[in-house]
Amino acid sequence: MVSPFPTTQVQITEDTGKARKGRIIFDPSRGTEFWEVIEKESQKAGWFNIEWLSTNPLPFSMIRGIRNPWNMNREVKICRDGTEVEPSVGITLLEEFEKRGGSNGMWM
Repeated sequence: MVSPFPTTQVQITEDTGKARKGRIIFDPSRGTEFWEVIEKESQKAGWFNIEWLSTNPLPFSMIRGIRNPWNMNREVKICRDGTEVEPSVGITLLEEFEKRGGSNGMWM
């Protein structure tokens, strides 16, 4: 049986000296594509601790219209965990957290 849904495609990229070996993942169901490094088990750093500076929510309505040029200029609410944001966009997001009392100025 053929699925009516488009399937995710993966393309392997070789080490170029400027970028490590990785894979490009095309996800047509979400309309996204991204690249990730292929790490050897020995390269993984393991667990690390995170200290949250804020756990206050930031509603999508507060960040509507903020776009990330590093993610095909999509709104910042449209991303995967770990998606990088262009630095000025990151500053704008931090300012929005500050407006809501998010960090008590800890990151500014």
